[in-house]
Amino acid sequence: MKKAFFYKKLKDNTVKCSLCQWECVIKEGARGICRTRENIKGELYSLVYGNPTGFQVDPIEKKPFYHFNPGSWVYSFGTLGCNFKCEYCCNWIFSQETPEKEDIKVTPKEVVTSAIAARCQGIAYTYNEPTIFLEYAYDIMKLAKKQGLFNVMVTNGSITKSALEKVHAFLDAVVIDFKGFNKEFNEKYVHAPLEFTKNGVKYYSKYKHIHKEVTNLVVPNLNDNLDDIRALVKFVKKWLGKDTPMHFIRFFPMYKMKNIAQTPKKTLLACYEIAKEEGMEYVYIGNIDTDKNHTYCPKCNELLIQRRGLLFSKSYLKDKSCPKCGYKINIVGKIHDEAARTPHYIA
Repeated sequence: MKKAFFYKKLKDNTVKCSLCQWECVIKEGARGICRTRENIKGELYSLVYGNPTGFQVDPIEKKPFYHFNPGSWVYSFGTLGCNFKCEYCCNWIFSQETPEKEDIKVTPKEVVTSAIAARCQGIAYTYNEPTIFLEYAYDIMKLAKKQGLFNVMVTNGSITKSALEKVHAFLDAVVIDFKGFNKEFNEKYVHAPLEFTKNGVKYYSKYKHIHKEVTNLVVPNLNDNLDDIRALVKFVKKWLGKDTPMHFIRFFPMYKMKNIAQTPKKTLLACYEIAKEEGMEYVYIGNIDTDKNHTYCPKCNELLIQRRGLLFSKSYLKDKSCPKCGYKINIVGKIHDEAARTPHYIA
């Protein structure tokens, strides 16, 4: 437990949390929507600081980051709790639990030491929404940067502007995860406003040093309207640019939505084509075997990076440019050819 960074004291021992866009007003003895922040005698505390659910060594492509340090490995972790309640969450066992269900104590220094021992190039804050354990993530990020590791987050974009101002200097890349681009879908199945994610895109857009990629899980007959997909693409292009990698992800039945069929391949291909029509340079389809998982030159369509599922396979780039036409490709960081062939392990 640690005193929270982001809150304001109100009268009668009530506090207002300013970490995420819910900005919960929390009475003494109560918790916010995320269930991880409690008002104790008029002070707000994080209940998940130093209390991760466990660690996993992942290829960075699994997050998915396709244009940030390709072929690298990240030390991934999250905590219990979340400020969204997605009815199809693949990590619901963790995200929809309360902090009392886990009692693992790991200091920020121990996280960084273990990441280095596992021969990872970076740390990924993921699995549940990293915003809700930002105090913990922030302390880890500062130590990680000193040791030459990069920091990446997979987020629903719900962070407040003020919280992002505090952590941005230590954050290298984010995947911003849309839950579709339909207001009603978000309210009914995500139990959070679409505007939270849209606001997050706008906030992150101001920090040019942070590499950004966007995902969108496509749920059949619920958020797969192609007009909504086109509107999403136009929004991303306007705020983040045409060279922002976009990933359309196949839905699989799980959690409270086991009665929904997996996304048809033709729907994902339609999303892909819309994004390309709107001028997006790097578009991918996830959770499905397809050549739309590779990177091609936006100018001449030359194959530039091959992947096998969620694993980096081979790069044909020359100084991050197309070897055929010389077009500069939006790749941030180092291409880790050697690291991609090296086995990794949990320390």
